Amino acid sequence: MDEDQPRDVLAGWCPKPPCKVNVSGIQTFFTALQAVRAKHGDVPEEHEQAFTRFRMAVTNDTTDEEVETARAALQHALERLDLPHISTDVQPTPDIARPSNLDDFSGFTEMQLVVPGLYIGSFHPASNKDVLEAQGITHVCCCVGVDPYFPDDFFYKVLPADDSPEQDMYQYFEDTYKFIHDAVSSDGRVLVHCGAGISRAATITLAYLLRSLRMPLNEAFSHLHHVRPVISPNTGFVRQLRRLEAELGLKDSPQ
Repeated sequence: MDEDQPRDVLAGWCPKPPCKVNVSGIQTFFTALQAVRAKHGDVPEEHEQAFTRFRMAVTNDTTDEEVETARAALQHALERLDLPHISTDVQPTPDIARPSNLDDFSGFTEMQLVVPGLYIGSFHPASNKDVLEAQGITHVCCCVGVDPYFPDDFFYKVLPADDSPEQDMYQYFEDTYKFIHDAVSSDGRVLVHCGAGISRAATITLAYLLRSLRMPLNEAFSHLHHVRPVISPNTGFVRQLRRLEAELGLKDSPQ
């Protein structure tokens, strides 16, 4: 099935490769993030860059050297946060699309229900037709510029977006809201996913919650974090969500 959309939305698609995810790195990031949130409530602003850089290194196509540089910066941040005992060990070779290696990482390879009709997840459920059909998914919002896995079976909205603070996600907020709203209003079910279900998918899902439920960003983030604890939009995406929040009049927010 093919959702009507401008052809430029399809620009930048590449052949259908497996998404690269460093499984060990994702586990390290999640453990570190949970430890900081337990001790400090959230990552202090002065250490956000180290966490964002590490997450981007292990969820994008980066070299082992780039991962190691980001790991060292994360370790330094943890030491400054009085958490030197948190391990930042990362296996040097990315593990690609093997959910069995994440058995002890609850929920990472699954999709989670955000609100009725809307799910969030990584590429794992998005690439498994049986899982999609079992959840009754009818529409898929893919926040990675790759070809749809099952174009004849589901409606797709594809965003050729990078997980980078410089990426303009704001440009997609209105179209993705309409895509999700129209699907849910017609008794459909939507999966919003990216590579790891951490940053891009979380950003689009949060934007939808702000607009549809008139929910301030902090409240929306708390809800989505409860649903999928690994979410962590990068700093650029957070600024864009703050901009949307302010434009919707939900609260006074700096852009």
